[in-house]
Amino acid sequence: MQSPIPKPNPARPGSSILSVRKAASLALLGGWLLTGPALSLGPQDAETPYLIPICPNAQAPPGAPPTVRPTIPARPPRPTQGYPGPVVQPSTGPTTEPSSAEPKDQEIVFSQGAGVAAFDPADWDVWWHYNRGAYIDLEGDLARGVVGAANTPLSPGDSPANSSARRPGQRRAGISESLVARSLHPSLVAEFAKQQSFVHEHALMMALARLGPVEGGTDLVPLFTRRLFTGNAWVREGAVVALGVLGTGDAAIALSELVQDTTNGRAYVAKRSVPTRLRSLAAESLGLCAARCSDVGPLQLAIHHLEPILVDRKADTDLRVASAVGLAIAAKPLVARPLEDLVDFDGLTVSVLELFTERRLDHALEAQLPIVLGRCAQHVTPVRREQTAFELVRLLDPKSRTRTETRRAATVALGSVGDSDEDTLDRRIRRTLMLALDDRDRGVRSLAPIALGHVGSRAGTGAGHARAGVGDATGMLMDALRTSKALDQPWIGLGMGVLGNRLREDHLAVDPHAQTEITNLVGKVKVIERTGTVALAAGLVRAPESAAVIRYRYGKMHAFGWRGRMTTALGMLGDASFLKEMRVGTKEGHHDPEWMEGAAIGRALLGDETVVPDLLVTYDSCHCTTSRYATTRALAWVGDVRAVGTLLEVALDPDLAAWDRAYAAEALGWIADRDPRPWKSWLTSDLVHPATPVTLTDPTGGTGLFEHL
Repeated sequence: MQSPIPKPNPARPGSSILSVRKAASLALLGGWLLTGPALSLGPQDAETPYLIPICPNAQAPPGAPPTVRPTIPARPPRPTQGYPGPVVQPSTGPTTEPSSAEPKDQEIVFSQGAGVAAFDPADWDVWWHYNRGAYIDLEGDLARGVVGAANTPLSPGDSPANSSARRPGQRRAGISESLVARSLHPSLVAEFAKQQSFVHEHALMMALARLGPVEGGTDLVPLFTRRLFTGNAWVREGAVVALGVLGTGDAAIALSELVQDTTNGRAYVAKRSVPTRLRSLAAESLGLCAARCSDVGPLQLAIHHLEPILVDRKADTDLRVASAVGLAIAAKPLVARPLEDLVDFDGLTVSVLELFTERRLDHALEAQLPIVLGRCAQHVTPVRREQTAFELVRLLDPKSRTRTETRRAATVALGSVGDSDEDTLDRRIRRTLMLALDDRDRGVRSLAPIALGHVGSRAGTGAGHARAGVGDATGMLMDALRTSKALDQPWIGLGMGVLGNRLREDHLAVDPHAQTEITNLVGKVKVIERTGTVALAAGLVRAPESAAVIRYRYGKMHAFGWRGRMTTALGMLGDASFLKEMRVGTKEGHHDPEWMEGAAIGRALLGDETVVPDLLVTYDSCHCTTSRYATTRALAWVGDVRAVGTLLEVALDPDLAAWDRAYAAEALGWIADRDPRPWKSWLTSDLVHPATPVTLTDPTGGTGLFEHL
């Protein structure tokens, strides 16, 4: 779990500035802790007081050279934090058993501004972290041990996304409404009513919100709003996010009161005015609430309240940025409904287009507008879609003076607007993205292949053949793969994977030459950070010849995290011959969340029914916090109902450490969520980009909306 006590970064725009005396005290304290003989800080917990010693049972990766044992994070990253954090020197002190002391509530230092999150535009691991759930849906494979489905693994030509027949609003197989109403909901509500540490309280709120409203159960809106005036900022902001996840009309009304800073909103927080940061988080959560709700009312409410703030020049910049993000979230609802007849997306598009004519438009706000346009483009009239496309193409013009962050966002947005028919407009979009593959900006070059993969694989409804652009996009990406620099090749491979995966979902064949090119790329890459990425590209495009190369590279790999990527790829390829090594990985890598997660996903994709029992045995075999976090994270991804009993028992056990109970509660929420999981990937797939504000996601501070989820 990401530390709720982030390290302030005064160099980042909008960061809090501590007093000189307080900063000096923290520096002295941090220096003393870092040089302590027995304990060391985790990679993303530079100021957290929850120090966990190294687990004596932790093992080094097989074949790794003898080095000093790495530190175990004091509080491992939240499930949303899958990419590497800042590098911290390992401790050389002795190891002891981890302490189970309860964490003490402390006030959290938050970044107050809407500064840009610390994303590296060329970090393909960040892209996979936020998008992987859109390509890994284990629903059909995991149900076979519960509902008696046929025990047959996925073939290389099958698509995991098509293995699930569950619709939004339905729970997964084995999670009945009776189980939720009679066991999960009342148990978690009763636990929430007790005096808890803030980390466990926050996890229980998220779990209850994912379970959703239960007929005859406790009304969750008053339960969450009462936490808005608590003394702990992590719980306060978690309550705002929980209202968005809950996705009901009452939750939308409460969030709108906070956004507007009304009398009721001030009463919620027990202040004379709602703090700007809380209003910003409420704006984003209101969009999330609208997307999660099956009723169109919250969506209308979100647009009604957020659009005026977005176009108001006198409004606070942070609030305007958050409103843009909230509108982008709301414009991509999880539940299908006739939005065009009920919501005026044309009017919203016109308002956003007019903002580009505003002089001295704030750069943080300008960078969010293309994403709003891209998400609205699926609901507007052809005239508005054409206006949107021309504006995005103009922003991406290399001769324009558009800011770098805005051009990167426009690249992402074009992937949502274009399709593969023979319209003049769509041909121009594909041409623009092809030119962007050689753009001067590294971030645009990185994002363009992904956008081109989306455009080339989306069937059109305009002139000519609906799939005429598939060959064009495939040819563009293969040509770029042959001529591009080594640093850009993983991105191009991922773009080809996105295109191939979408074609598989639509039961269409993938160009065998593209599969061959990806297989050759897997064999050529020698840099360790790129090996796992190109393996994932091969898995996405379903290149069966690459399985042997990936298996060979796996044996030479000494990094747990990248081994996890490769096991996931082998699971996509249906390589059952590697199942034994995956089972060994689940046992050996239980101190590394990435490897544990990748091995569990790979086994589930292969239809291995023993993955959940093995994870539960691993959970009991080592009681250190890091191992239990890695195991519960893997169980959350696998999502099998057989883990519910154990996780509920852990979440309610008062003798366990608070973070152990918190991890179990979070995993329960993911497994019993009423919407197809992982729904967060549906949310972040084209929303997170290098200009994402820290109020939405904050990898270094861990206090953005996505870090709460």
